[in-house]
Parts: sequence; structure tokens; C-alpha cells
Amino acid sequence: MTDEQIAYYPSQSPFPEKKVPPLNAKQQKTLIGAGLLAKLSYEDENEWVPAWAVQISYVWQQKFPANKIVRIHHEYSPFITAGPGASYMDENLTKTYCADGDFLKAWKRLGSHGRFGGANQVSYILRSANTWKNGIEDFTLNLVKKNPDEVVSLCFPGSFSKINPTTLQVHLKNFKPKRDLEVFFGNVGRLDGNEGVAPRLQAR
Repeated sequence: MTDEQIAYYPSQSPFPEKKVPPLNAKQQKTLIGAGLLAKLSYEDENEWVPAWAVQISYVWQQKFPANKIVRIHHEYSPFITAGPGASYMDENLTKTYCADGDFLKAWKRLGSHGRFGGANQVSYILRSANTWKNGIEDFTLNLVKKNPDEVVSLCFPGSFSKINPTTLQVHLKNFKPKRDLEVFFGNVGRLDGNEGVAPRLQAR
């Protein structure tokens, strides 16, 4: 299989813009035999979906010359999952995103007015900072909504300040994160499908 077939499985993909060659008969037979494909529906004998998960890693080599200060800046766009909005927050979502009473009231109010749009979930790795001497010495997190009507929930220490109608900000010193960042953006507009943002693959 190619990297593209693994990352963007040809059928049932949430990334319709990714044109990936379908699996041939030999590939499908091998994957089914290895237990790497699962039945989507018992009504369709030919419909299979991947039974694997894909994790994106960012790796590079870095030289640190003796007795010299090295300043490193790196950034990446996190993978964004998406889907139609739900009229409730189940126990798993409530726990994952620490949905408090105010958020749940706002979510319920949107549903009562028939204003549910889509929802985006954003994940960002933070715990790797705990391998540094002082954690993240100077940490600023900006949560930027596309419009003021979006509702946001996440598990995070510290208090957020409202910078403008669409931006919430928190600033921490010597931050040692106990968990990675998981952010729920609700009421982001109508999403009829799972319109996530696909990770980019680096050519080898």
C-alpha cells in the first residue's frame, strides 16, 4: 500500500478532495486476511473500512553545538476532525472537553432554537514539553473562533481573557502540561459530512 492509501483510505474517506487509487483485489485480500479491514455493514458484502488508526508524527534532526545558544522555532497545523452538530453532549465528549454548566446550557439553548451547526475538534500535542528543563517557560494560547456565536470547551489550567469577540487568550509561565490540548468548537456552521482538514504527507 502507498502512504496515501494508508492515510486517506480510498473509500469512506472524510477527505473527498484526496484522489487515492482504490485497493486492488490482492491488497484487499491481504488486508482482510490480516484483520486490517472491517465490515462497514453486513448488508453490503463488498464494503470494507480500515481497522487501523493513523498517527501523525513530526520528526527532524537538530544539531546543538557546544557552548552555543540554539533558538528553535517550529509550528504545524493540527489535524481537525469535523462533523454535523449533535443535539447533546454525551458523557465521553463532556469528559474529554471538560464541558461545564455554562457550555452545556449554551449548547442546549442553541438546540432549542434549531441553530445547531457543525462541530470541530482540534488536538495538539503539549506533553512533549515536559522533557524540557522548565517546561514551556512562556506559553500563550489563543483560541480564535470564526464567528462570535461559536461555543468552545476544553480542559486547560488557567483563566482565559476575552481579547475581542472571537478570541480567548491565556498566558502561563513555566507551564508543564499534564495533558495534550483537546478543543471542541461548536456551532461552526453547517457541515453535512465529516469535513476535516487532512494532514499533509511528506514525500520520501
